[in-house]
Amino acid sequence: MNEVGIMNLYKMVIDIELRNFKKYVTLLDEVGVNEINELTKRYNNVSEDDDIWRTIISEEIFQLETQFPNIIRKSLFLSIHAYVESELLKYCSFIQTEYEAVFSVSDLKYGIVKRVKLYLEKVGRFDFHNLNNIFNEYSKYYSIRNAFSHTNAADDELDKKQINAIKELDNIEIINNNVVINNKFIFNYLDMLNKLFELLYETDK
Repeated sequence: MNEVGIMNLYKMVIDIELRNFKKYVTLLDEVGVNEINELTKRYNNVSEDDDIWRTIISEEIFQLETQFPNIIRKSLFLSIHAYVESELLKYCSFIQTEYEAVFSVSDLKYGIVKRVKLYLEKVGRFDFHNLNNIFNEYSKYYSIRNAFSHTNAADDELDKKQINAIKELDNIEIINNNVVINNKFIFNYLDMLNKLFELLYETDK
């Protein structure tokens, strides 16, 4: 398979994976709703005199409605980010092969966003006029990733960059000293990633 064929296959695989992640978001939400419905039925079937069981079921419902969704969404967000980070580094490897570059992206000692951007700009000779905005957006999500990975997303442990990212991105907020995201946050992230890769492909033509 020639380089064009490999790149087309690469594009197709990424597109499929990003769409699959969207399906996971919807599926997880449906599973949570179904579980709450089942628990609600159990609660309604318990005698009103059985305070212990009604309290236990109520607590389970509360956990599913409040804490569980955010935990699952954070985990999925981190999984998506790990996948995309790997694919961006792989993309840089394609560029290294295309330009027969001596050094690789791993030789650069920066964070993933700056490392990929610098490599594509200097080695791939990408014109970042159309890429700066989308990379700035990606950088904000990367700050949220760091918040979830390194600080448990507690309000008093966030740095200035993470706080600004929370203020500037939609569908994310701080509630009771914790960073909370909803499904739309992940959908927005996936849409941004689609646009990021589309712009990379266009710039690489």
